[in-house]
Amino acid sequence: MINMKISKRRVVSDSHNTTDIFVVIIMFCVFHALKGKRKSVNLDYLNFCFESVINSDVLDDVKFVKPWGINKSLKPILIMMVKQGLLNFQVKNYNLEILISEYGILYLNEIMQNSLFTEINESAASVTQKISAVKLNKQKFIW
Repeated sequence: MINMKISKRRVVSDSHNTTDIFVVIIMFCVFHALKGKRKSVNLDYLNFCFESVINSDVLDDVKFVKPWGINKSLKPILIMMVKQGLLNFQVKNYNLEILISEYGILYLNEIMQNSLFTEINESAASVTQKISAVKLNKQKFIW
């Protein structure tokens, strides 16, 4: 299923691998954000996690979350991922929510079984553990 060649150099800075890496970051962010009864993640929260993983931000104190906008790379990649069947969109309370499809779960399982992208997986898990969608929404009111 996975057909990527990864070099030893920093992958995110390598332009031909960037989209593949962004897909993996998004998948892990959504996967780790789905805690408890939660079945979807809103776009704002996904964007925050995506940016945090890409920028390697350490969220030691979520009280000082800086204002941000949606990453311009995120929209076309999310649309591509929905067309490929990795994710699904739904509208909930007038917000766009992102869900992982069954095919997306298979994709992630294959990545994890082959121990690929472990650093991205750990980073996404760390970000989603440090701040929830509820905490992020409360922080947005400050700004």
